[in-house]
Amino acid sequence: MLLYYHAYYDLLYGLMLIPSGMYKILLGGSDAFIIVSPSVTILYCITELFRLNFGYRGNINESFPELIAFIIQTFLFSIAFTIVPFIASFKYPHEDGLYIINLIFLVFELIVGSFVMVKFSNT
Repeated sequence: MLLYYHAYYDLLYGLMLIPSGMYKILLGGSDAFIIVSPSVTILYCITELFRLNFGYRGNINESFPELIAFIIQTFLFSIAFTIVPFIASFKYPHEDGLYIINLIFLVFELIVGSFVMVKFSNT
């Protein structure tokens, strides 16, 4: 269920952060994070499709390699792609809330995914 709700949240996440990031690029500024932040958000949205697919298939098929790929992609890419724009100095008011909610989703998915992976490895 966590992956299901996070998939819908990712639609909201992308629809709110990508246009505001493009607007920040149009406004310009001297901070390098103005260009990096929307780029990382676009990369997050692209890699999130694969990560959620690994999670769905690994859970339904009880496939250990797909669950490992889900955990690795969550830890290496998704969390990093959420933290990098979060530390930027110039943000709109809605961005902090979106980043925090996404991090909460990712941490809980990492915890639940680890427990499921341990359960599958013991059987």
